Amino acid sequence: NEDYSNAGIEIVLETLFDDTRWHLTEKSLRPIACGKPFMLAATPGSLQYLRNHGFETFLGLIDESYDLIADPHLRLQAIVKEMQRISQLSTTEKYKLYTDLDVVCQRNKQHFFNGFINQVVNEYKTNLDQAMQIMHQNCTGKHFAEIKRLLKNN
Repeated sequence: NEDYSNAGIEIVLETLFDDTRWHLTEKSLRPIACGKPFMLAATPGSLQYLRNHGFETFLGLIDESYDLIADPHLRLQAIVKEMQRISQLSTTEKYKLYTDLDVVCQRNKQHFFNGFINQVVNEYKTNLDQAMQIMHQNCTGKHFAEIKRLLKNN
């Protein structure tokens, strides 16, 4: 938490960057849960993926066009360029930017704790139920019998 008090914007380095799959982890959710602004170094379209889950991004405040760039090197260059732009703002401009970003951050934090957590828990329960059904349908003992036979022969 101390790190956040000294940072203006978190640059989230997500697990997948040079891939095509959307794979958001706790890394992306941490600044949301803590009410902090962020830029997301992840696979292209990851910001839209967050929006699909009801979160707001910082469109209009931060240049998020980097999220649409397929080439990972160019995407990273665009992130760095936006970081440099923000770092060169005057103190007054930075204060205004961070104030505007905070409004979005607080709405995201509220959504995270009031709606998203329930959504994740329900999704987990659904996935677990489906996995258990598949397991029970395929639980014939055939694999156990084969392993037992192989161990007996060796």
